[in-house]
This record gives sequence, C-alpha cells and structure tokens, in this order.
Amino acid sequence: MSNATVRHYATITVKPGQKASAVLPDGTRIDLNGGTNLCYDVVPGERREVVLNSGEAFFDVAKDANCPFHVRVKGMQVEVLGTRFNVKTTRERVETALFSGAVRLTANNLNRPYRMKPGQKAVYTADTAALRCMPNDLHRDAGWKEGYLVFSSTPLDDVLQQIANWYGVQLQLARPRIGGDLLTGSFYNETLESVLHSLSMQYGFTYRKQGDKIIVE
Repeated sequence: MSNATVRHYATITVKPGQKASAVLPDGTRIDLNGGTNLCYDVVPGERREVVLNSGEAFFDVAKDANCPFHVRVKGMQVEVLGTRFNVKTTRERVETALFSGAVRLTANNLNRPYRMKPGQKAVYTADTAALRCMPNDLHRDAGWKEGYLVFSSTPLDDVLQQIANWYGVQLQLARPRIGGDLLTGSFYNETLESVLHSLSMQYGFTYRKQGDKIIVE
C-alpha cells in the first residue's frame, strides 16, 4: 500500500456539557458542541478529511482550490473548497446549514450530487434516502456557538438528547409515545432547571430526579 492511501486519524471527543474548538493543520477552524466525536486526517496540499461520528460541529474551512475539504457523516459526504457551515447529526438524520461559500453533498443512495448555496439547509435521512432543502437560520442552526439552545418543531426525543449533551446530564423518557411531540423554544445561558420548567409548563409533561437521572414523563 502506498503512503498516499494510508489514513492516520486523530480524534477529538467533547463530553456532554462542554464545548471545544480546534484548528486543524491546514488552518481550518472547527467549533464542537457537547456530545461530539470527530476524527480528522488533514495533510495540507494532499488530503483534507474529517469524520463526524456524532454530535454537531461548525466548520470555517481554510481555502485551498487544489485540495477539497471533505466531511463524512452517516454515509453522506460534504465536499467544500473554503466555506462556513454547520453539520449536525442525530439518530435519524444529518442537517447541513451553509452560511458562505458552496458545498456539494453526495451519498451512495442519492441519485445525484446536490450543490448547496449560502442561506440553505439540507436535511438528509439515510434510511429513506431522502434529502430536503429549506432556508437556514443563523440563530437556530448555529446559535449554539454563542450560548443559545434552540428548538424549532423538534421531536421531544431529540430535544432531550440536546439538553443532555448541553448540560452533561442523563435524561430518560418514561413515556416513549410522547417522544415524537414537537417542541419549539429558545434559551440563552439558562439553567437546566429553568429550561425543563419552561418546556414542561408549555408542553404539559412532568419531570423528576431519580438518582443521577432526570425522568421525563
């Protein structure tokens, strides 16, 4: 095997309740949300590739017209030359929000590549091979970098996962049938108790502490 095909990945893991940032060898800056695991293999001028295994990351990619930057996530690939975008992966989908530059999305089960423009967000669902495009929102899709916890018609299952990652706590849904209920809210530097209380009052669920867990029912 030639050296050109060898991959040597370094890993960045951000624990729930924390955030981090990193500058890759090529100059690309990445901000990482809580509960994120990312591997990178970047050799300036040769190859630039990261793998987002879980969580959410905002990329400010250093320009290099001769060496595209690739993000691989859940069977999809985001290819860029130099741009600013956010990628978020959940259990069922991948959300890519583009703020400047251009990216190209590819996946084995997509009929053709999809080229995004600034101001767009693409939502890719791997199990159904579906890709939807809609306008993005800087506050909703990248507000986490500034301390905003934002939900917009988000299923309760995903809301609880985001809260768990944000505050570094364990949350358990005792009534799975309400996991698909859609929640909307925006919080800025608020306590866990304040967020749970506001959502519970608005959407009619209760919660209680049980040992190290918070039970939502």
